[in-house]
Amino acid sequence: DTMKFEKARFEPDWDEFEKAGERELKELIEQDTWDMVDYDLVPEGATILQSTMIAKRKRYPDGRLRSYKARLCVRGDQQREGIDFFET
Repeated sequence: DTMKFEKARFEPDWDEFEKAGERELKELIEQDTWDMVDYDLVPEGATILQSTMIAKRKRYPDGRLRSYKARLCVRGDQQREGIDFFET
């Protein structure tokens, strides 16, 4: 039950996925984990990492629906050590 958010938009329970996505973004903003920046203000040579939102139906072991989750996933494989990051 894991899919890209774009696909989840066509599911009959889209409203639940949408709420999960809103919760995820709200939590990320509250935790101050990233900054939204104007593309024109990004320094020349800086890497802008792509991201995607993933939607998931969480289920109990017997298959019953437990909850809806959304996660913002960043393409960390696009980073270059010593240029885009210095330690993990």
